[in-house]
Amino acid sequence: MPSLLNVTDGIVCPKCHEKIYLGEDCFLCESCNARFPIINGIVDFREDDEYWCNVTREKMQLLVKLANEKNDWRFAAKSVIPEYMAHFDGFERADAQFIWPDKANMRVLDAGSMWGGLTLPVAQYAKEVFALDKTVETLSFLDIRARQMGYENIYPIASTLNKLPFKDGYFDLVILNGVLEWVAFRQNLILEKQWNTKSKAIRKYEQGPKQMQIDVLKELQRVTKPEGCLFMAIENRIGYQYLTGCPDDHVNIKFVTFLPRFLADIITKIKRGFSYRTYVYSSIGCKKILQKSGYRKFKFYGAFTHYIAPYAVIPFKLIKDFKGLIISGGGKRLKLFFKVMPRFLMKYFSPSFLIIAGKSDKEFADAKIISLVKKAGILKDTSRIEPILISRRAGSRIPLNCLIFDTSRRSPVAFCKISRSKHHTEILNDEAVNLKYAGELFKGSAISKRIPRLLYYGAIDGVTLLVTRYLDCKAFNLKNIKGKRKFTDLSKAVKRAIDFLVEFQKHSLGREVDISDYFLPRIKNQKEILSGKLDDSTDKKIDELSGAIARLKGIKLNLSAVHGDFDFYQNILHKNNQVCLVDFEHFEKEGTPFLDLAMLILHPFVISFKESGKRGNFRDFLKVSRAEDLFKECLEYYFFKSGIDKRLLDYAILVAVLEQNAKDYPEYRDKRSFPLCDIEILKELFRTNFI
Repeated sequence: MPSLLNVTDGIVCPKCHEKIYLGEDCFLCESCNARFPIINGIVDFREDDEYWCNVTREKMQLLVKLANEKNDWRFAAKSVIPEYMAHFDGFERADAQFIWPDKANMRVLDAGSMWGGLTLPVAQYAKEVFALDKTVETLSFLDIRARQMGYENIYPIASTLNKLPFKDGYFDLVILNGVLEWVAFRQNLILEKQWNTKSKAIRKYEQGPKQMQIDVLKELQRVTKPEGCLFMAIENRIGYQYLTGCPDDHVNIKFVTFLPRFLADIITKIKRGFSYRTYVYSSIGCKKILQKSGYRKFKFYGAFTHYIAPYAVIPFKLIKDFKGLIISGGGKRLKLFFKVMPRFLMKYFSPSFLIIAGKSDKEFADAKIISLVKKAGILKDTSRIEPILISRRAGSRIPLNCLIFDTSRRSPVAFCKISRSKHHTEILNDEAVNLKYAGELFKGSAISKRIPRLLYYGAIDGVTLLVTRYLDCKAFNLKNIKGKRKFTDLSKAVKRAIDFLVEFQKHSLGREVDISDYFLPRIKNQKEILSGKLDDSTDKKIDELSGAIARLKGIKLNLSAVHGDFDFYQNILHKNNQVCLVDFEHFEKEGTPFLDLAMLILHPFVISFKESGKRGNFRDFLKVSRAEDLFKECLEYYFFKSGIDKRLLDYAILVAVLEQNAKDYPEYRDKRSFPLCDIEILKELFRTNFI
C-alpha cells in the first residue's frame, strides 16, 4: 500500500481540487470521478506518460530492477549509471538548506525531485518531504533509495507542476532546484542523446515559455502556506560564463541565453530542431517573474560557479566584499572577467542564483545555520548576521563550511562546520577533540592566537556543528613556482611556515626516542604494508634507508604533536608576515616531527611535478624547474631552526613520505587527496638518491 495513505488529508484531485480516496487499485476523485493509477507504489496524477531524464527509459527500468533485486541502490547505480552518481550520491547538493529560513517540523515539496539529490538530505531534518516528478522511473529509484536508507517521511508523487494534487497552503517550503527553466519544454527528453543531436520534429505550443513558467510559479505559490516560501535555483541569463562563451546549460549552444528571445529561438531551431524554451533570467528578470506569480518578499544569493555544486554561496549584497574568495575558486575565465569588473557590479553577473521568495511582506526567519549558532549561545543579536557557504570538497562525510558574517562590522565573527549527514559526524567529532586538546596544550603561547579556538561542538535540532573563532588571514596561493620573483616569495612564505612549525613542535614536545630504535621497526612495518606496490628498486632503496638509520643509533629525537595536514595551499594561512593554521581533524598528540615538514616543503614541488604531466626522475624535475636549490634551502633552514641533529637531514623526508603512504587514514578522508600519498611519487622520491 503506498505511503501516501498516511498523508491524504492534504492530497486532492489536481483537476477539481476535491478529496480523493483509495479504490481497489487506484485513487479516485469523489467529485469528478477521475482515476489515478498506482505504479510501483507511486500514485500517478499525470495526464500523459511523460519522460525526462539523463538516460533512456530502458536504462532507468534496469536500474530500478537491479536496485530491488540486490537490495542495494548504490551497487545498482554504480553498475548502470556510474557517470551520474555525483548527481545524487553525496548530500552536498542540499547544502543550501542551511540558508533557508529556520522552522521546526517543516512540510517540504521538492518540485522536480528526479533522483533525490535534494530530497534525501532535506528529509533528515524535515517532518515530511513530498518528492514530485513527471518521470515515474526516477521516482521509483528515489523511493527505493529512501526505503533502503531508512527514510519513512518521503512521499514520491508523479505529477506535472502546472496542476498539483495538493490543497491550498499545504507546504512550509517548496524547492524548485534547476527546474523552472525546463517547465515550458513539454516534450520527452533524454539528455545524453539530445545534447549534441538535432531533433526531427518541432513541437508547437499554445503558450509562450514565460507564461508557462508563471503558471507553474502561481501553482507552487497556491500550495505554499501564507508564511511559507519558495526556494529556487537557476542560472543567470547574463552570468559571466555565458558572456565569455560557455554554452547554454540546457541546449548546449553558445550565447543564446542573453540574445533577444526570437534570435535564440531561430538559432536553436537550426541547431537542435526545436524551439528555444528553456528561459533563464537576470536577477531583475527573476524578481519580475516571481512578482507576477504572487511572491512579495525576496532574498538573492550568488552561487559560484553553479548552483548544482557551488564552492561559494554569498548573499547578493555581500558579493562585492568577497572578490578574492570568488576569484580563487572559479578558474581563469571567471578570474579574467571579474578582474576588471567593479565590485558593485559583480553580483549581477553571478553564474547562478539561489532565491528565497516569500508569499507575504513579512521578514524571513533567520537562516537555519544562523539560528543554530544562536541556539549554541554564540550569537545574541542576529539581525545583521549573514551566512556565507564555502564548499571546497564534496561528499556526505565531508562537512560544509560556513562563514558567520557581521554586516555591520563588515567582517566574519565565527567559522562554522556543519555535518551534511546526520550519520557521518566523525570528522567533526575528531576535530572538536583535537581542538580542545590543542587549546589546552598551547594555552598562553603565541600559537594559541594563531589556531582556531573552539567555541561550540554538538548537535542542535539534529544538526551537528562545530564553531570556532574566525581567523582573519588568507591562503598563500602560488601554484606556479616558476620565475625568480615567485621563487623569492615562495621561499619567504615557506620559511615563515617553518618558523611556525618549529614553534608548534617546541610547545608540544613528547618523549625522547633513539633514532634507530624508533624508526627501524616502523620502516619494516611500513614496507610490509606496502608490499606488492613497490618495485625491486624501491625495495632496495628502503633497505638502504634502514641501513643508514641503523648507523644513527644513539642519536636522540623528541617526538612532537603533528598537525597531519600541513597543507601549504589551504590550511597554512598568512597575515602580516605571521602564519595561522586551521583544520585539525588529523592532529596527533605525538608523532614524527618530519611528517608536517615533508608536507610543507614537498607539496609545492610534487603538485607542480604532477601538473606538468612529466615522467622521469623527480630530482631532474627539481633541476629543470630550478626548484632543487630552494628545496635544499628550506630543508636546511628547518634543521637549523629546530636544532635537530643534521645527520638526519638526508633521511627526514624519505622517512616521512614512507610513513604517510603506509598510514591508515580514517574512512572520511581519501588518501588520494594527499599529494604525497602516491606510490609513484614515493618511488620518484627514492630514485632521487638522497641517501
